[in-house]
Amino acid sequence: MPIDSRKLAEELQKAKFKGESAAEVLKRLAQKTEPPKKESVPAVAPVAGNKEGEPIPQGFINKAKTFTEAMLSRGLNNNKASDQTYSLRVLSCHGDNNGLSPCPKRMDSNKFPGSHYCGACGCGDKPLTQLTPFKNGDKMTEYTKLNYPKVTCPLEMPGFSNYKSSGENAKTANDRKLYIEVRHGVEDIKSKSNPS
Repeated sequence: MPIDSRKLAEELQKAKFKGESAAEVLKRLAQKTEPPKKESVPAVAPVAGNKEGEPIPQGFINKAKTFTEAMLSRGLNNNKASDQTYSLRVLSCHGDNNGLSPCPKRMDSNKFPGSHYCGACGCGDKPLTQLTPFKNGDKMTEYTKLNYPKVTCPLEMPGFSNYKSSGENAKTANDRKLYIEVRHGVEDIKSKSNPS
C-alpha cells in the first residue's frame, strides 16, 4: 500500500537530523513503527568514494550506444513513451508540488530559456537533450528527451529504460528515488519503466 507522499517527505526531512537513512525510513513506514531515539543512532562516518545517488559514469561507446537506441526507438514517426512512463520521468527529473524537489543534476538551459537538460548524462545543452518543451527559432518543440520510448538516466531513476530500484543498486539509491518508489510502488514503476 502506498505511503502518503507528504508524510514521506516529512519523515525523510526529520531523518536527516536523526541520522536515519532513507532506506530505514521506508522500512519503518512500511512496518508502521516509530523512529529511533536520537541517542540510539550510532555516529558513522561516510565511506570515502561512496557518494549516495551519484550518476554512473558512462564511456563514449556506451553514450553512443544509448543515444542510438533512443533515436531508433523514436523512429521516423516520432514514437513516444506511454503517458505513464512519461509522467514517471517528469517526476524523476522535475519533482512535484508535494515535497519532491527537481533532480539536483537538472540544469537550466542557456540556449533555450525556460527549458532544462540533464547535467549528469554528459550530452550537454542541445536540442535533443532538453527535458522540457522549448522554443527553437520560431517554433515550439514539444518532443523532448523524456518522450523517447527508450532513454536512460545516469541515476537509473524511475521511468527510464535502465531503471533499477534502490534495493537493486545501492550506488544510485537516493532520497528522491526512494520517495517515488514508495509513492508508486517498485513493481508498478518497473512495469512502466521497462515495458515489454
